[in-house]
Amino acid sequence: MAFSRRSALELMATLNSQYFGNSVNLNTLINDLKDLHLLEENDQQLSFVHELYQEYFAAEALTHLHQKTPNLVATLAAQSNWTEPLILFDGLLQDNLAIFEQISATNSETAARALVASLETQPEKRQINLQHAQADAQNFADAEASARGFMALLYLGEHNLITEIVKTVKNPNKTHKQIMECIVQSCAAEQLIDFLWTLKDITGTAKPLLDWAVEGIEEGLDLGNNAEKGDELIIYWLGNAIYSAIAVKLFAKLKKQDLVLLEIVIEKTIETNHLSIAVQLVENMLA
Repeated sequence: MAFSRRSALELMATLNSQYFGNSVNLNTLINDLKDLHLLEENDQQLSFVHELYQEYFAAEALTHLHQKTPNLVATLAAQSNWTEPLILFDGLLQDNLAIFEQISATNSETAARALVASLETQPEKRQINLQHAQADAQNFADAEASARGFMALLYLGEHNLITEIVKTVKNPNKTHKQIMECIVQSCAAEQLIDFLWTLKDITGTAKPLLDWAVEGIEEGLDLGNNAEKGDELIIYWLGNAIYSAIAVKLFAKLKKQDLVLLEIVIEKTIETNHLSIAVQLVENMLA
């Protein structure tokens, strides 16, 4: 985020007058911050060298502003670009349960990430967040809220609870599909594999959610260090006829494909009459 030198000077002038009696040379201060590699300037536009600096200073400012504006934290928690500053803000406040509850009630995923980022075990905060995350995840009428709830449960390691909630779905619809798509698009590779492992045995009326989760994965998925765990999941599904088609779809999404596993998957695609996928896999292998 860039801002003009003029707007920076105007903002700092008020603080300079209020706290330092206009004794600080503001242009010199800006130049000093540039020399320290905190700020950079192009065409009179200033920006922080690293986004983390901006997020930290935003968090630091919130420690003062939230006392003057009671609803500020809840308002910011609803905005995705404030996620990282709020995580830092929670860390700066330490044990402020009231503020944490505001964040959690508005965005349970952000609150869960703040808990994970903390170096301390905080059972009271965890309990608050767990209640909000569960309520969000079960809110199937709001795809974004539900996805945030499931993501929060993933961060909290509540895999069994995720399974229990998914199993309650009786009539899957397009909103459930949107929820699954939101989740897989939000996940890092490790989280994605954890999420799929959590749902690996889903059957009955809730099974379409597993199908939609795999369908929502972008082509060319790079599992990185989680490739082995991904292969194990594919092999696990290939061993059960009702999941073999899902295994094939997941394998087809992968960027790097194990050749031995590829042969097994191709056999399964033919057995399950997914001939177009079999042809695609063979073409990829020969390319």
